[in-house]
Amino acid sequence: MSNWVVVALVAIVACLIALFCTPLSMKLALKVGAVDAPGGRHIHENPTPRMGGVAIFLGVMIPLCIAFLLMGKQSFGVSNKISLVGLFLSLVVVFVAGCIDDTRQLNPKVKLAFQVIAAIIAAASGALVDDIRSYGGQVVFEMGALSWPATVVYLVAFCNIINLIDGLDGLSAGIVCIASLGLIGVSWQTGNLASALICAGLAGSTLGFLRWNFHPAKTFMGDSGSLFLGFALGLASLVGTMKVSTITSIAVPIIIAGVPVLDTLAAIIRRLRGHVSFDTPDAGHIHHSLLKLGYDQKHVVLTIYAVSSIFAFTGVLIANSGFALRLACVAADFVVALWLVWKLELFEPVLMRLYPQGHGKLFGRPLPGSGQVPQRVLIVCEHFPPALDACAKRMGVMAKELLKRGYDVHVLASETSLDNAKEYSELPSYLHLYPAFRMGKKTVINRLRNNLSEKNGSLRIAATLGRFDVVVVTSPPLLLALSGMTIARKAHARLVFDVRDIWPEVAYQMGSFTEGSIYGKVFRAIADRAYKAASLITTVTPTKVAAIKSLLPTASADKVVLAQNGLDLDFLDLAEREELVAQYELDQDPPCVYIGNLGLAQGLSSLLDMASRFPHIRFLLFGSGAEEQLLRDRIGKKGLTNVCLCGRVDDRGAKTLLRHARCAFVSLKNSDMVDSIPTKLYEALGCGCPVVLAAAGDSVDVLNDCELGFAAAPENLDAIAQAFSDVVSCEWTREERLHSELVVRDRYSRQAAAISFADAIEMLFSETSERVTPHMVEKGMA
Repeated sequence: MSNWVVVALVAIVACLIALFCTPLSMKLALKVGAVDAPGGRHIHENPTPRMGGVAIFLGVMIPLCIAFLLMGKQSFGVSNKISLVGLFLSLVVVFVAGCIDDTRQLNPKVKLAFQVIAAIIAAASGALVDDIRSYGGQVVFEMGALSWPATVVYLVAFCNIINLIDGLDGLSAGIVCIASLGLIGVSWQTGNLASALICAGLAGSTLGFLRWNFHPAKTFMGDSGSLFLGFALGLASLVGTMKVSTITSIAVPIIIAGVPVLDTLAAIIRRLRGHVSFDTPDAGHIHHSLLKLGYDQKHVVLTIYAVSSIFAFTGVLIANSGFALRLACVAADFVVALWLVWKLELFEPVLMRLYPQGHGKLFGRPLPGSGQVPQRVLIVCEHFPPALDACAKRMGVMAKELLKRGYDVHVLASETSLDNAKEYSELPSYLHLYPAFRMGKKTVINRLRNNLSEKNGSLRIAATLGRFDVVVVTSPPLLLALSGMTIARKAHARLVFDVRDIWPEVAYQMGSFTEGSIYGKVFRAIADRAYKAASLITTVTPTKVAAIKSLLPTASADKVVLAQNGLDLDFLDLAEREELVAQYELDQDPPCVYIGNLGLAQGLSSLLDMASRFPHIRFLLFGSGAEEQLLRDRIGKKGLTNVCLCGRVDDRGAKTLLRHARCAFVSLKNSDMVDSIPTKLYEALGCGCPVVLAAAGDSVDVLNDCELGFAAAPENLDAIAQAFSDVVSCEWTREERLHSELVVRDRYSRQAAAISFADAIEMLFSETSERVTPHMVEKGMA
């Protein structure tokens, strides 16, 4: 049987083993807890198993061992100086190190020690860097005693270049597959079987693994895969004809693995320029940079595949060509690498603070001062998912958009985010919870204690997270703005102030306290200070934009932009809870539902008035809050048997209720709250549920856009009753309901608001960095 038929068989068997063993490795990863959570520099959005390296290892080792046993050492194509058993043992050592790291997170120094041990075993087995010879074959430099340390450095370097670039679905596996095919091409030219067999195993196993790892990935290879692949690739280049015996052959394995080599070199330079340790992670790798240009994951990976193929092809040409062609190929590769460094700004430190004052970029236009597109973002908020309130939902979508654009995002939220969160899986690694005082009764004193504890707790946790380029703080509660200002000032970061309610004005509107009170004066001073400190102010309605601008000097008005609230489109994709349909007889007797906070701003007394006027219609209230007990007392006092307080409900339950309800009731306390749009209004209209709206201003504009309900002033009970009568008596068609849903999707989604929010941050920094993103071009911001 031809040796090259054996090479093909090894590749096929390796592919099949990896293909069928990968699902088993996924089950193993879930069993031992080797799961990657989304967040930080990670791009994926769901928890994903990360032990695909087990399938890759089996795919490579099983066919190689079979070939070795059947063919013998001599037929395998290695000299008597090389021990194949020793080489296989070195591969096992580095694989075991990766498995331990996947399950228990090895200390970086311990992980490096494993790699060095594996490299020493390989060197002791005969895989050594030999004397360096000139193009004519004369010895230029005798390695001598340097042969062993050079081999260790070479193998450890290859081990890590694949590990460092393992950041997107299918990226590392595809790069190794392409590089292995390149080395097979070189081995075919020179008739070296050993290198070809190893690379055939690598190419086949990575190809089979890609069935499960390409975007959207069902599993990751983990360090068990990336370390093993890198080490095996380096080993293949040493035992084959790519052994370093001439000056030109040094460049061949480096060029064939050009993309991960360039990415590693760039990471080293970034960290040297930034005066940080080499093991400090960042979001400045090639794939991160392409994501920031607006490409999606699949196109980023395919682009890198194309560049890797160019490097591999030129590497094959260099290995067995004349001097002129070799020189031309090296020059072409150098130009491609230089263009990538310039275009993707690969040598630029990720954090703004890493630029010495007055210094700019190595490539491109100089930076005035310390301007740089932000990379590290801290979001400070009261609640974050799995909490279900409006603040949590808004910040959750904002964080997703920033992560999607490649930013290193961290979120500081109160540990009360977990209260009443009935179902949640492992929390994302970028979420950091700070301690907070839990209110029993919602008195003014208890609220202040809660807010102060959140301020102090967030500052303590923030001190452990390092420095940031951008600090986003959202209000209410307004006292969190003090945390955001302090964190931003210490980090010399830009402050973004996200305003959902304008304090203290909203407190005046609700009657919580008066303008001349001590509370009003304190909150006014805090708000003014936050407006002044912020580089960018975002808010949720056009009326709020105008109101905040009126509080600022004319020269500062332009820093206020609209990033409206809206409906999270994922809400519409939730499965309904059929047990609620049966429990509340939603299909037999559709009720009027209220879903939301039972608080001061909701004006729920008007709902009780409607219930007394329409005793034949059921009113179901879902939620909790400060006025819950007061409502119970009033319901009992009035004898309203058609009103029921049903407690809190999750998002699936809310969608179920809105899909089956006769109508939804949405209210604000009074007509002064013209700049407020309750989230429950978007949810109802997005589900095609007719709305009775007791509000004025921006909320009415949204309802009029959707044309699915009637509005009345919150103080006018007769007008509200008439609006309710009109809603329940109207036969709303399927087309009208669908129109409302489409309007919400097109104009009032949180995803669109998140894009506006991220665009505003990028535009803020484009004034100094002169960098224009594709998002800005699309939105007409450039």
